[in-house]
Amino acid sequence: MHFFTKISEIQKAYLNDYCQKKNNTVFYGLHPDLNLFARHTLFAPLTDELIQEHLVKPYKNTFPEQYIEFLKHTNGMSLFGVRLYKGKKFYYAPRMLQVYGLPLRKILEAPYNMVDQPEPYDLRVEDLDRHDDIPNSWLKCGSYIKDGDFDTSFDLFIDTESCHVHSCKRKDNKIIDEWSDLDNCFCCLFDMLKNTKEEYNLTK
Repeated sequence: MHFFTKISEIQKAYLNDYCQKKNNTVFYGLHPDLNLFARHTLFAPLTDELIQEHLVKPYKNTFPEQYIEFLKHTNGMSLFGVRLYKGKKFYYAPRMLQVYGLPLRKILEAPYNMVDQPEPYDLRVEDLDRHDDIPNSWLKCGSYIKDGDFDTSFDLFIDTESCHVHSCKRKDNKIIDEWSDLDNCFCCLFDMLKNTKEEYNLTK
């Protein structure tokens, strides 16, 4: 996937500003006052065995090959985190691009601490949260925010039959954006969001 080059750009840009957690999640662009906040978060890759057992086999449709390739590189991600303030008071820290993965704490029955072992949003759970008219052949894999509208998010769906990717406003079924495949989608969203500021004051 060409998108892996984009991920490499992040890793190179934060060579002196990253933190690797106990479960190998990596935070890039740390904030000293917000323990779980980072500009970018990449989760440790999944093994093919975990992908096949917990995602591919239970799924009712053909699980997208590009998504499998992505999860072997990083088990979900949160990119372009921003800090929102109301005046001088910290308000909220949305991530402009989220891609879901497979949380491992229950599967591996490991001790869990959100600070030391942050995990991705669960693809299996998030896929169920959709508008009733979204086709069953569409797999919800992530979400994004655009145009500085932090109150509106857009769900990302992979059409498992055509491999095209569509976005719809959350809990809606009207298509807003479309891409030829997952790689093209992630690359386009990365380029659209890469100049997003790190802080916004909502009172201005």
